[in-house]
Amino acid sequence: MPSFFDRFLRDRGAVHPDELATVVVASVEGAIAMCRARRDMGPLDRVARQLETIITAALADREGPSGVSATTP
Repeated sequence: MPSFFDRFLRDRGAVHPDELATVVVASVEGAIAMCRARRDMGPLDRVARQLETIITAALADREGPSGVSATTP
């Protein structure tokens, strides 16, 4: 069953939304664990910045190498 984030990315045309959703959730969960261990919000801030870049790129890169939309069957 697709997660909310997977559906969100899929609806916006992201390439491989299920994989991207997994990376996002795993990254945030890992950052939260690091924040708790360090008692510092730095890891979550860094992950958030990187995820913003990754998600923006995934949503912008809707075309494959041949210029054909990756969402076209």
